[in-house]
Amino acid sequence: MKKKNIFLWFLLLIFLTTYNSNLENDIVNSFFRLQKIEIDGTKNANSDEIEERLEIFKKKNLILIDQSEMIKNIADLDYVKDIELKKIYPDKIKIKIHEHKPIGIFIKNENKYVLSDSGKLIKDNSEKFRSLP
Repeated sequence: MKKKNIFLWFLLLIFLTTYNSNLENDIVNSFFRLQKIEIDGTKNANSDEIEERLEIFKKKNLILIDQSEMIKNIADLDYVKDIELKKIYPDKIKIKIHEHKPIGIFIKNENKYVLSDSGKLIKDNSEKFRSLP
């Protein structure tokens, strides 16, 4: 009987010292991993830059991603006026960008700016809005 107890305690010791709790976390985190970010509504905003800024959120658990942190990451980009973010389970986020509408060109000290409908000045380095007044 005593040998049996020692053997059981020895097995318990082996089990407790070799158990890997990270394996359990990996199994839980493998569900709902963000795989795809879908961006809609970018007509003038640089969608490549948006994707680049959101790349840090890929492969993270969709449940644990902070939406306000994602929005904060891209809210300061040119032409971005408002952002709608929607989690689509199991592995996707859909982002709808509402942009500032360009209504004119403003020139100050030989620098070109695009004037938006809300009065925001956006530095313009392209010839895209050359036809604006």
